[in-house]
Amino acid sequence: MSPVRTFVTAVATLALASVPAFAQPIISAKSGVIAGVEGKVLINDEEVQQSVTHFPEVKENSTLRTEDGRVELMLPPGFMLRMGENGSLKMLANRLVDTRVELQSGSAVVEVDQTSQDYNVNVALKSGVVTLSKVGVYRFDGDPAQVKVYHGLAMVQVGGQNVMVGTGKMLSLTGESTTAEKFDVEKTDALDNWSRRRAEAM
Repeated sequence: MSPVRTFVTAVATLALASVPAFAQPIISAKSGVIAGVEGKVLINDEEVQQSVTHFPEVKENSTLRTEDGRVELMLPPGFMLRMGENGSLKMLANRLVDTRVELQSGSAVVEVDQTSQDYNVNVALKSGVVTLSKVGVYRFDGDPAQVKVYHGLAMVQVGGQNVMVGTGKMLSLTGESTTAEKFDVEKTDALDNWSRRRAEAM
């Protein structure tokens, strides 16, 4: 084997070894499987125990909450939700054809890397309901309530209207306005950066 091929093989082996066990592909018939945990995360006030062989599930009407931790939650295939510290969400419906979550507090990023007409994914936040059907990266914040589209296109039901929010735009979900505004997509925080690192690892 040539020295170059030996080096490439060694690098690939080290790269695979550095990926956490919970980054391995997981297949589920429902939304709501926890793919990864960092720090203290709870389902219905019971702490989630991280395991390389067991992946807890957030069932319908259950609440997922973080304290000093972060969590990755699988929605339908191609949809990954990552919630930061001091966040809370409720699983309203966990069928692949009808996935609905409500962000009750904190912040979350939803990354969509593939879509299907068979999947319907909605995120409720305050007075708005956001439908995600396009590949992209979407940020949800509870205080103030808003959705940001780093890349992609979201349809938002708010104030009795349907508003399309595209790349580089944000929309308040307090019901006071239905006009999307520009924001700086280069301005990120710890949750955005962690979500990007996790996406690259997976």
